[in-house]
Amino acid sequence: MISRTKKSLILQRAINVIAAKGYDGASTRAIAQSANVSQGMLNYYFGSKEAILNESIVMYQKRVSDLMNSCKSEDLTAQSFTENCIALLELFIELRPLLKVVQIEQHLNARPMLCARAIGVTESILAGLNEQLLKVTLKYNIDLRISPTFFVSIIYSAILNFALSGKAIFHFPNQTIEESGQSDSPHFIANLKKMIDESVLNTDLSVVDN
Repeated sequence: MISRTKKSLILQRAINVIAAKGYDGASTRAIAQSANVSQGMLNYYFGSKEAILNESIVMYQKRVSDLMNSCKSEDLTAQSFTENCIALLELFIELRPLLKVVQIEQHLNARPMLCARAIGVTESILAGLNEQLLKVTLKYNIDLRISPTFFVSIIYSAILNFALSGKAIFHFPNQTIEESGQSDSPHFIANLKKMIDESVLNTDLSVVDN
């Protein structure tokens, strides 16, 4: 029996290989090599590439559910809002390879049920971010510059674009912000949080609880 950590690593490596080579182009041998396991072990625990994708989606569904429950269980403060938003954004960015696979599969009109489940995971993350924005605006009586729903749609488009092209472009009503390079870097996360503060909330939450 493989550990949860090992299983997670195999699934993440598998998604990266499939995203890079395409579903049909990614062999189980290449996936096994990337995950540093034998092909026999990979076949024994997962069986097929489609099973690997399904297991990946289940893994991310569990992580999203755990994160959402954690967000709901704590009292909302400026600090917890920041931490929750960063956690949601980091998880969403981690989904980039899976989003790339989904986009290609949708273009080929292949595996629609699997694609729908994967998109459901991203929608849950965006709903969580939307909920956090609504809660913080109500608690601190903040007048929003743009609606949380509109903002999360901007985030979704930007990260999806990054998954496919390597560039994240944020189209706000009065400005366009372009990010390139490693979007999972602390710099990128910090910029996303700054966009929430400046483009949505129009306030500095670091002072509201003081």
